[in-house]
Order: sequence, then structure tokens, then C-alpha cells
Amino acid sequence: MVTQSTHASTLKSIRAGVPPRPPTEIIEIRRELEDLGRHARSSSPVAGSTAVPATPCLEPMLAGFLGRLRELLDSQPVHQNDLEPLALLASNLATLVKSARLHDRERQRSYDLEKLVQVVSDQRDRHERTTATYEKLIRTMLYGNGIEGVTRALASILENPVAVEDRFFQSISHAPNPTLGKPLESTTLEFGGTAPALLSDPRFREQLRLVNAEGYPVTIPPFPEYGACWSRLMAAITVGKTRFGYLSVFGKNRPVTALDRAAIEHATAVFALELQKGKTASEAEEKLKMVFLDDLLMGRYEGGDALQRREAFVDYGLARPHAVVVVEVDCARVVPDENDFSSPGPAAAKKRVLEAIDDIVDGIAPGSWVMSKGDGVIVLLDLSGEASGKTRSLTTKALAEAVRNEIKRRFQDFAVSVAVGAKCERPEDYKRSYQVARKSLDILKAFDRHDRTVCFERLGVYQLLLQIQDVVELKDFVDRLVGPLVSYDRDHNACLIETLESYLQNDCNLQKTARINFLHANTVKYRLQRIEELARVDLDEAETRLDLHLALKLWHLIN
Repeated sequence: MVTQSTHASTLKSIRAGVPPRPPTEIIEIRRELEDLGRHARSSSPVAGSTAVPATPCLEPMLAGFLGRLRELLDSQPVHQNDLEPLALLASNLATLVKSARLHDRERQRSYDLEKLVQVVSDQRDRHERTTATYEKLIRTMLYGNGIEGVTRALASILENPVAVEDRFFQSISHAPNPTLGKPLESTTLEFGGTAPALLSDPRFREQLRLVNAEGYPVTIPPFPEYGACWSRLMAAITVGKTRFGYLSVFGKNRPVTALDRAAIEHATAVFALELQKGKTASEAEEKLKMVFLDDLLMGRYEGGDALQRREAFVDYGLARPHAVVVVEVDCARVVPDENDFSSPGPAAAKKRVLEAIDDIVDGIAPGSWVMSKGDGVIVLLDLSGEASGKTRSLTTKALAEAVRNEIKRRFQDFAVSVAVGAKCERPEDYKRSYQVARKSLDILKAFDRHDRTVCFERLGVYQLLLQIQDVVELKDFVDRLVGPLVSYDRDHNACLIETLESYLQNDCNLQKTARINFLHANTVKYRLQRIEELARVDLDEAETRLDLHLALKLWHLIN
């Protein structure tokens, strides 16, 4: 580009009468005009910012003028007298372009500053709104409105339905109140939480894994095939490594915004505080109840008014009929759940099972009590049906089976055994009911039988067998009489057990047994001889036949 000194030198030469070199001067001026033209057509906004419009009309007009001037220089010779005005024009144009570019940069800085002020203002507004939201939720909790009040307040703030569920996806609270006819709400009413079928879907489980792993709200898409017709923003409610449940905000009325996400994060903290507070209070109350129940089951209590005062203090309701149910879940081979923040291993699994059983029993037979004792879980099953009409129409066996089936659904890899004791209508009945249920499970374990339900009401003659204190002796009794026959049937594809049962049921009548089983009398006679040889018994002795009858009944109970 031609500099100011070059222009001065040219003018000095002209004034002194020294002939200049027109071709060289013209070439330099032409180059300067080209350079000015390039600057006039370009604009360099500040990096990382949005460019503002350049000086209106100046650049296109200047670019056109310079282009026209360059064409004139190329098309006709330039007189010496024109060199001074041209040099002066080039200098003035350079100053003009420089001023215009400086003006554009200042406008760009002003524009960026306005944007920054707007961002800071938005962040301040967001902070004020989230702080106000948090304070509103905290006030709701401090005023004693509980989880339900906090849920309603959050739904009002977000203008969308909100649901709080425990770690097993059973409903704790929701707002607004669900109404039938809407797919999601009707599903929630029916199952008391997220539909079990949805919980089993691998896609939902993967989303749940992200919720537990990320530590912040995750958007879960709709699953209309399960009745979940809206997307939900889900966050885990945790305190340290303890997960209490989940908070879900459904995008029914409007999309969830970034500000809503901040409100949800604050809400999870409030729900965690509320649930932790409830847990601490309930744990103290539960300790008193557990001591009372343990004394009741062990028979360690004073009669009369003393027992009534203790019962009234824990509000148990001994006047209502109950049954003692012992539940054992095999947690020895537990594979830790990657979605669970609890400590891995059998101990954590037992804790999860206890919480699940408490939740299940509360849904099936409200008014029942659940406690952990030894390796099992004790349920004092309320049979009155006062809290819910469900128990009135179900037998004790059906109630126990419903509990076992729900545990199996939630913990599919666990073996679950349930034993139901006798009906309890007086305080002294509880000890015997517990002993019967405990003995039933001990017998099942002795014969290595798991994953079944045994009910005292249907034991019949087995009730006598439960009076035997030595379970090993009872097992030896069955193995000695029935064991050889079972092994023979398995190894030879025979039917000795079936034949013996039919023979005993038909009053030990050989001809009648053969006729009912469509066999020849000699075939039945041969099988009975093999039974006597293998079991080392004499079927002609009445006492032997009674022993075999009891052994077969117990064998069927176990199998």
C-alpha cells in the first residue's frame, strides 16, 4: 500500500518541477485502490461473537467507486497534474475505511456487551426463581404438609403432573390426583405405581440405569404400549448411598424447560429430607414394636393388664385374628444389582427383601406387621379384613401365596419359601403358631426343598409330625421307608411309589388295587414284594402300613 511518505515525496517532486515516473506512481496508486477495495468489501467480526451490520451503504458505495476509478486508470493515461489529487484521494479514502472499520468494531463490542448483560440478567432471574422454588418447597415441608404437600406444590410450580414412588416403584404420592380414563393414571391406580410390565422392559431398565448412574434428571420417552403415554423427566431421590425412590415429572401440559430441571433437582433434595425424617421417626417406633412382637412370639410377657398396656402403646390390635407367617428368601447367591447404591452382597439383598415384603404385605393385607428375625422375615398377617376388603375373600393360604408370588416377581432369581402357622386369636396362640411355621420351614430345609408355601390349616395329620423336635430324625424316617422306592423308580422307570399309595388307599386289597390301576393281580403282587425287599418291611403288619402311610404323606408335603 502507498504510504503517507510516498504521497509527500510525489507531491514534492511535482512542485520542484522534476518529472515523476507516471507508470510507477500509477501502479502504486492502483495497488492502493485495490487494497482499499478489498477492505471495503470485507468485515472481520470479533471472534466468538455475532457480527453486527457494518456502516450502512458506505462499503458498497466505496467499493463501487474504487472499482470505477481503477477502470479509469487502466483505460486511459493519467496526466502528471492528476497524480497529486489521486494520491490525496487515496490517503483520504484509507482514513475513511479505517474509521469505518473502527466504528464497526465498536458497534460489535457494544452488541456483545448487551448480549453479556442479557445472559447475566437471565442467569440472575433463573437463580432467583429456583431459589424461590426451593424456599416454597422447604416452607411446605416445614409447615408439616408432608410429602403430599411438597408434591402438590411442585406440580403447581411445574404445571405438570408429578409422581413420587419408592425404590420398588410403588406410589408414595402424586399430584394432581389421578382420574380414571387417562391411561397413565388408570395404570397408576391399578398397580399403585409404575406398571410391572414396563419395569420389565429392557428399554425402560436401560433408562433407569442412566437415572441411577448419572445423578441428574433423565428424560424417559413414552411407552404407550404400557399405558405410559407421556414422556417423563425422572430423578433418583437419594441420601448418600441410600436410594429412597424416584421423582417423575410428566410432560403432559407443556415441555419441561431448563428452569424446570433446576426445580426438580431442588425438589429431590426436599423429598430426600422428608423421607429421611420419616425413616428416622419410624425406625424408633419400629424398635418398640419389634421388641413387643419378639416377646409375644417367644412367650416372654406378663399376662393381664401389663400385656394390654404394652399392646395399646404400640397399637398392634391383638383383638383381631392373625396368622404368623415365616418367609425365607435364599440370598446366599445374590448377584449385586448394578442399579442399587447399597452395599453389594447377601446382607444388602436381605435388606431389600425386608423392605419389599413390608411394602407387599401392606398392599395385600393392611394392618399386618413385618419384622426381621434371624435368617427369615416374620409377618403377622391380619386376617380380619378390617383395613381392606381383600383379606375377607381370601384364605390364609391364598394370602401367603399372594405374598410369595409378588416377592418372586420382584426378585426373580431368589428362592422363596413361606410357612403359615395356626390362626391366632389369643396372646398365647402366637408362640405356638410361630413354632409350627418355623418347624415347617426347618423340615423343608432338611429335605433340601425350597420355593414353596406350607400352610398349617392344610397339614392335617402332618400337624402331629411337626411335634417331633428332631428334624434329622424325621428326615431319616422318610428316607428309610420311602427313599429306596424313590431311587428304584427313578433308576428303572418303575411305579413302586404309585402302586404302594394305591394299595394303602384301597384298604390293602390286592384285587381292588389291580382293578383300579388296570393291572394284573400278579403284577401288583410282584411290585409289593419288591417294595418289601427294598424298604425292608412287612406289609402284613398294621404298624408298618401306618408308618408307610405317614412317610408317604410327609414325602408329598416336601415334594
